[in-house]
Amino acid sequence: MTLPSITCPQCGMTSYNLHDIVNRYCGNCHAFHADMIETPLLHFKDEMVHLLTWFKDSPDRGDPACICSLCGEIIDEDEMPLRVFRESDNAELRLHMDCAKQVIQEFDISQGDQP
Repeated sequence: MTLPSITCPQCGMTSYNLHDIVNRYCGNCHAFHADMIETPLLHFKDEMVHLLTWFKDSPDRGDPACICSLCGEIIDEDEMPLRVFRESDNAELRLHMDCAKQVIQEFDISQGDQP
């Protein structure tokens, strides 16, 4: 059985502490994940960052460990998940297509002062 966990995007430390998971907090860095994430072109709205989970595994769809990074539900065998890989710590974000659409709608794609 796979225990729920959360991995810090900054230091790579994995926590199984429920408080850390729910609050997206790293006890090692003493910081919330939303305060650590910086991407030059794509910025999640703060409330969306707190809802996403990055995983250290990459199970096949249908596997009970293959859960959505947003809603936490199992991604069934007949569904095609959207998977995003973060090379810096070999982490995976995976989403049901409906959840992926929600996340994409929350993106603010900014490219400086361009219209």
